[in-house]
Amino acid sequence: MLSSCLNYKKTLYFQDDKAELPAPNFSQTYTLRIHDVLKIKILNPDSESKEILAKEESSMNNSGDQAYFLDYYINDSGYVDLPIIGQVKLIDYTIMQADSIITLKANDYFKYATVDVKLASFKFLALGEFQNPGQHFVSNETCTIYEAIATAGDASEYANKEKVQLIRTLENGTKKIYKINLTDYSSFTSDNYYLQPNDILYIQPQHAKVDKQNIIYVSIALSSVSLILLILSRF
Repeated sequence: MLSSCLNYKKTLYFQDDKAELPAPNFSQTYTLRIHDVLKIKILNPDSESKEILAKEESSMNNSGDQAYFLDYYINDSGYVDLPIIGQVKLIDYTIMQADSIITLKANDYFKYATVDVKLASFKFLALGEFQNPGQHFVSNETCTIYEAIATAGDASEYANKEKVQLIRTLENGTKKIYKINLTDYSSFTSDNYYLQPNDILYIQPQHAKVDKQNIIYVSIALSSVSLILLILSRF
């Protein structure tokens, strides 16, 4: 019975007695990759060209699937295809660099063009002990680990907050695994405080959940055996 009890300490956030924390570390700036989706808006004071340049603005609250139809997709060659301007290579550039590149291209065709570039495909996977696990989309250009947890409905009652993993795909395709303890403040000063697109966040269950499931399975098995014995006893 003791093994099936929840460990209260493993369910609490921020157990250290801290009065002040240093500023969190920023992880390496994300660079654009093939299949990223960008929200690109190019505006020009010239009313005749404004309709052509500016794609119909969509709400960032739209689902991720809708974003693929409303925004600009980086193709397999690393380019986006913009109205009038044509193809622009954006792979391996940051969002700020992409903004500058498109601005230079736009000024070749139009005077006083204003460019706004945002990442529309910022998504992450929440696996394990979340209230709402699955794939989630982020409307902002940055997302902290705690904002991601809140987006996934917070951790479940069986979550072991001492055993959290963040799995990140690097530019060369390899995976980097960060081990996180949410019961203290260490994550605020770690390189994984800010998520990057396509990160995987996994919270391990406590033993109590496994024990509970085992009890259920054993109970079902015993009930089945009892039923079989009862049926056999009638013959």
